[in-house]
Amino acid sequence: MASSANIAVKENIRSGSPSHTRAQRRTRKVPDYLVREMINGIPFFYKGYKEVLTKNKTFEDIMADSGLQSLIKKYLYDLLLRHLDPAVYEVFMGEVETHLEHKSNLGLDIAVFETAMLPGDKFDFKYLAVVPRLVIEVDMKVSLDETGLQSFEDFLNLKTQKLFDFGTKRLLWVLTRSKKVVVATPGEDWKIIDWNKNIEVWLGIEANIGNHLKTRGINPDIIISS
Repeated sequence: MASSANIAVKENIRSGSPSHTRAQRRTRKVPDYLVREMINGIPFFYKGYKEVLTKNKTFEDIMADSGLQSLIKKYLYDLLLRHLDPAVYEVFMGEVETHLEHKSNLGLDIAVFETAMLPGDKFDFKYLAVVPRLVIEVDMKVSLDETGLQSFEDFLNLKTQKLFDFGTKRLLWVLTRSKKVVVATPGEDWKIIDWNKNIEVWLGIEANIGNHLKTRGINPDIIISS
């Protein structure tokens, strides 16, 4: 991408999402560093990017995870590290940037790759051009401004289907506000599960986010309502 994103929003977004409304064609200059990911050529900016443009917040303010999000990500990351054989699977956490195709670069919270697909020459200063087999996302990190999408469900469908189209086998989306986990697997009905229940993360590995928070003395209801 160039030093600034000149956004001419397409009237329709090609995706597996069930419905999209048309977005008015507008042009806005936004620095590239405020683009978290791009899907089908459509830039998705970090949530809160406008406050950075007006200098009411810094970039660090909007890109950083909350304490609750960080703890959940670390719990799931550590769980996968304990149970997956590193000779077979590599687990990454953070803003894992993955290149799927031209004008489709995704930012992922936790991504599991087949180790055999990650030889040394795959690691450079560019995005990883390898499809993860498992993806875990914690909350929605992007704004839907000028994308043609109207809801979180539209974005979830678009991003999930894009990953499935390229070979991802499972995606979990943790929703801290509702304390639910969306579990999506290609060719199967998606499930929405309360995070106080045992949830299969992958390959028989189970997690119970609610129980983990309780063992740490954390009441998410207090955090969410504050």
